[in-house]
Amino acid sequence: METSRRNYSWGGMFSAIACKTAVDTTDDLKKPEAKQYSITINDGSIDAKANPNPAAAGQIVSLSEGTKAGFVFNGWDVNKPETGLTVSGRTFSMPEADVEVTTKWLAAITVTFDYLYEDKPDTVQIGQGRTLDEQKQEREGYVLVGWFTDKDFTTKYNFETPVTQTLTLYAKWEAAWTVTFNYNYDSKVVK
Repeated sequence: METSRRNYSWGGMFSAIACKTAVDTTDDLKKPEAKQYSITINDGSIDAKANPNPAAAGQIVSLSEGTKAGFVFNGWDVNKPETGLTVSGRTFSMPEADVEVTTKWLAAITVTFDYLYEDKPDTVQIGQGRTLDEQKQEREGYVLVGWFTDKDFTTKYNFETPVTQTLTLYAKWEAAWTVTFNYNYDSKVVK
């Protein structure tokens, strides 16, 4: 607490009339600290984190799952509190209670996209039972017709089918042609 009076200097506040014992007023001016709540992650790995941890009610908490060999991340289950908490992606707003979450894992399935040129296959890990995103690839002079489960291109792969086992998909290419029409008048050319 500061004050001013002309021709005087502030010496502080004292508890007795004799002005011999100073009173510490700084504690009275501090804001009370918000109560902190803890976050526990049941992950099955050693490197999962919550940031910040602990956290005050209303604070946004970011979760990061660890790594678990042979598995891929599939979201979070909330164990505590039993109601009212939703993890959106990897974040949530800290409630006025301790939080406990469990990482959900799916068995990892290896899928190889073989482009059938320049030894350029891509390998991805996907959770068992999930569907694949179709790989879009460009190749000069060619058009990608589709992805097939065999090199003879007899079975086209359906990207809405859940993946349940290791899989190799093969790209089928067709040569791209450019056709030019020259009408021989008004210098008009259409490609």
